[in-house]
Amino acid sequence: CHGKRPKGIQNWLNHGGDLRNRRYANKETKISPTTVSKLSLEWKFYAGKDITATPAIFNGILYFPSWNGYIYAIKESDGSLVWEKNLQVLTGLNATGFVPKVNWTGSRSTPTIADDLLIIGIYGTAMEAGPGGIGGGDSWGSATDNRRVYTNLINSDGKNFTLKPSQATTTAGGWVAMNALSGKILWSTTNPSNATAAGPVTVANHVLFAGSTNPKGPIYAMNAETGEILCSYETGASVWRHVSERWMCLCWQWIQFRVR
Repeated sequence: CHGKRPKGIQNWLNHGGDLRNRRYANKETKISPTTVSKLSLEWKFYAGKDITATPAIFNGILYFPSWNGYIYAIKESDGSLVWEKNLQVLTGLNATGFVPKVNWTGSRSTPTIADDLLIIGIYGTAMEAGPGGIGGGDSWGSATDNRRVYTNLINSDGKNFTLKPSQATTTAGGWVAMNALSGKILWSTTNPSNATAAGPVTVANHVLFAGSTNPKGPIYAMNAETGEILCSYETGASVWRHVSERWMCLCWQWIQFRVR
């Protein structure tokens, strides 16, 4: 580190810095091509093994995972330890076996900060864990997005499973919403096209957007509060990715829709 902190404190809340995936510190004024050669070491922190992801920063605290199976919180100003948590103890999840000879639970994704929650992705399976806030306590074991959790249910093997709370059964994929504080399932909706739901979901203005791998490529708009399907559109090809929403437009796999 070199020089004083900029006057405008800047947070880095996820892997891309913010929801726009900016990937640069737009308030940085000290570091430039002319000053970079003058940088000198201000502090260092030993994390046991390699640090496995870009740190998140919030209110002067850095959050990051290490290859030793821990997640750390340290002070931005001097590198001193605030807390450390063992991911296997914290989540109750055993090693995934995704990496040969690695017998501990690890993370290789930048923690995401949403309000007072810190979200951690577990490497090797489709799991995320919320330690229950930036204090590092254990609260629940699902992904979150502010007030509700929204995620897809791929069901790639076509297993028969029960939707909650409706108790309906399906062999297709679907989508689910959970309470961001408790992890309680609020609703789940099956894929009407009777196919898997491989792509991530996107929420904007209380509407949840998701796609289907059905060959006709339907995308769906759902009521984010209830899971009710509001409308659909057939793209003509299986949908494997997510929708991007910006400036009243929806973009999906090189297709752009303008919201009117």
